[in-house]
Amino acid sequence: MHEKMQSNPPQPSHPNQGPLILEDQSRPSKPTLKSNFSRYYNQISSIDIRPNLPFHISRFMGYRESNSNLKPIWLFTWLRFLPIYFENLLSVFFCSFLSILLICLTYSYSDLSHLNIPLSLGSAGATAIILFVTPLTPTATPRNVIFGHLIASLTSTIITRIFKFNLQTTPNLIQGEMSRDLSWLTGCLSMSLTAVFQVMTGTVHPPGGATALLGAISPNFVKIGWEFISITLVMVALQLAVALVFGNLGRKRYPLYWFFPPKPEHHDHDEAPSVRIRNPVMEKDRLKLIGSWIHDSVIELETLDLNDHRRRSDLIKNLNHALGLINELDLN
Repeated sequence: MHEKMQSNPPQPSHPNQGPLILEDQSRPSKPTLKSNFSRYYNQISSIDIRPNLPFHISRFMGYRESNSNLKPIWLFTWLRFLPIYFENLLSVFFCSFLSILLICLTYSYSDLSHLNIPLSLGSAGATAIILFVTPLTPTATPRNVIFGHLIASLTSTIITRIFKFNLQTTPNLIQGEMSRDLSWLTGCLSMSLTAVFQVMTGTVHPPGGATALLGAISPNFVKIGWEFISITLVMVALQLAVALVFGNLGRKRYPLYWFFPPKPEHHDHDEAPSVRIRNPVMEKDRLKLIGSWIHDSVIELETLDLNDHRRRSDLIKNLNHALGLINELDLN
């Protein structure tokens, strides 16, 4: 009987399945909504059309083929003889001055000049600081700048519509009406809801808080209603145009990315080496990306305030992490 049991071992249900039946059982039976969203997000975030554009267009969209291309254009080759610190000072002064000047000229000679918009739109100054002083931070990316202000202006406009202020009167009368009503509540709601929506959408941009607050409590902006959204977007477009053009003339670059941060795949240290699928082409692309991170971090370290010890410590940690990722690469 023992020999009979040995002569009739259990057969797999499929002739080619064999020992792989345990591997099939370990697979998830059905993809979840979260896994599908992550897969689609990774596919969309990997799309970058900048390499396919002409050089003179892709450069002013922040794209560089390699770190060796971080050189001034031919009209600004003299910048190479300046320390990167002084080049950064020139860029900060000129870009911030030009961006605010364009906003003032645009609204001073438009049909809305009587509303004193350049004096009321104080969030433009805060955006200029973030765009031209810290251009490599996530809050300075075009995604955060555009959607941060869009969410703020839309939220404040909706809140003021809910409270139904009389828009047919002059700003002075609106101000009197708001002082007797719950204008303080509109400002608080607009600001707090804007902060929540920015966190939920991953588009945190601190100057958007000022935009939301001004849109809810400033009589000039309350009067123009929905037009406040278009005014805010024009302001954002002017400042981004200055950042894209003049932020890519020298040895700096803006932006590092537009909508999705480029993140190389990171494998856990306890993962079995046989499980990893190594692709030399992908590994070289990751090496270029990590090299770009290192270069940008070094530039930021050179221009960093000596008293900003916390940011300096974070940059050094990022450099050490980048070196660790390089050690994990397999370029053979």
